[in-house]
Amino acid sequence: RGKEDAHKLLKELSENKKFAKCKSARMGLQDLGILIDYCDAMGIMDKIRFDLSLARGLDYYTGVIYECILLGNQVLLDTIPTAAPAESSSASTAPASSADNGASAASAAEPTAAASAPAPAAAAAAATPADTSASQPAPGETVGVGSIAGGGRYDELVGMFSGKSAVPCVGVSIGIERIFSILEAKERAREEETKKKGERYVARVRDTQVVVASAQKGLCMERIRLCTQLWDAGIKAEVMFRKNPRALDQMQYCEEEGIPFMLIVGTDEIEKGEVSLRTVSTRDQIPVKRVDVISELKTRLGLA
Repeated sequence: RGKEDAHKLLKELSENKKFAKCKSARMGLQDLGILIDYCDAMGIMDKIRFDLSLARGLDYYTGVIYECILLGNQVLLDTIPTAAPAESSSASTAPASSADNGASAASAAEPTAAASAPAPAAAAAAATPADTSASQPAPGETVGVGSIAGGGRYDELVGMFSGKSAVPCVGVSIGIERIFSILEAKERAREEETKKKGERYVARVRDTQVVVASAQKGLCMERIRLCTQLWDAGIKAEVMFRKNPRALDQMQYCEEEGIPFMLIVGTDEIEKGEVSLRTVSTRDQIPVKRVDVISELKTRLGLA
């Protein structure tokens, strides 16, 4: 993983005599070098892992193949089956890893000896395929769900139907069921954690962290300015669509949608250079200086 490791891998493969004798392998290494340069230019080398062991189940790939996995997002076994049923192009061949957060796509070069099989220019995975014969963990243990997306390059596939010899194509399919399973498991975990704290649980359908509200009329532009300030700071905020929404409606909206915080602005707050910060679950409300509102919210949201 990383730029140095990728170039080291490319150098070792290029110097391998067996690879040098195989035309498809040489082409794959050339494509691999180009892929590394593109990934480096986009600053995503830390999210790429090259793995020669990756293989996908369909035989129409003519170049790079890749799979995408979630890292650091494990789920309960009693929520998601340990061994997912085989799928077509959306099936995964690598288990999830708990190394870090985020999603990771990977690629590598892989020669093929059989003439009837396509020669992948590069193959990708974040880990070696799981051994399905291994003992399964007990219910309640955390396990990975494998890849959530996969695909590759297939320049000859369209030609099979269109009659054209070579139409450059690359694609990816997403494992919707696995993604939904992960989201459901994370929501169940959030529900349990919320109830342990003695707080009211609300199933959230949006990621909004703060609603910018007003208790008086004629403050629509002020709400929008404050909301923009939060967006610029990377805080997920929104305002009600109405020009002059009622204060009660704004509060009820936050409670129903499970939005944790409100920023309330009024004429008094504007004169004092303040906003009122309301914690929706407890209904506690405190004044905060306008210049300190970003840092205060980030601290409460765990973003500091």
